[in-house]
Amino acid sequence: MGETYQAALGAAHDKAADAKLLAIRSSSYSSEDAPSQWMYLFYSLDRAYAYTVFVSNGQATVADSGPMSISPQDFDAIPDTSAIRIDADDAWNTIVESMDGDDEICTARIFLMTYIKGDEDPTHDAMKWFFSLNESDNLASLFGNGQNKPDNTPALLFAVDCGSASVEELDARELATE
Repeated sequence: MGETYQAALGAAHDKAADAKLLAIRSSSYSSEDAPSQWMYLFYSLDRAYAYTVFVSNGQATVADSGPMSISPQDFDAIPDTSAIRIDADDAWNTIVESMDGDDEICTARIFLMTYIKGDEDPTHDAMKWFFSLNESDNLASLFGNGQNKPDNTPALLFAVDCGSASVEELDARELATE
């Protein structure tokens, strides 16, 4: 929750002073040659409106995402970002340390949600970093120019709790069904 978040928060608060963070996502897949650019989704209860903020090279650009409805109770339950004690870099390092075997990581998509609309428990799976590694579409675009992708690049999905840094490997096939 460093400088890029502060830039995004400032831009969101320029639109709506009560804006709260709903989600963070890498705006494209990351690879060794293409680091993540970050996209933030904020919501204003006062305006019943969502805002997307892109941060690139320290500059925040805010765009209207459109009307959205979150109940006042759910809005109040959205945790403050101070509850995110594990940042994306630390979560990544925790995943890499937990991995067994010789699997190669070629691409990663990263996201975090503070609120999950429609869940009976809006905190379920919230406040976790999710890392989707080696998605087939990402590998196809990375190795689409005739390069052969390494054989040991399975699709992997991990969740890292933002408070405890506990790592959970999930079934990557769940991504295809969502």
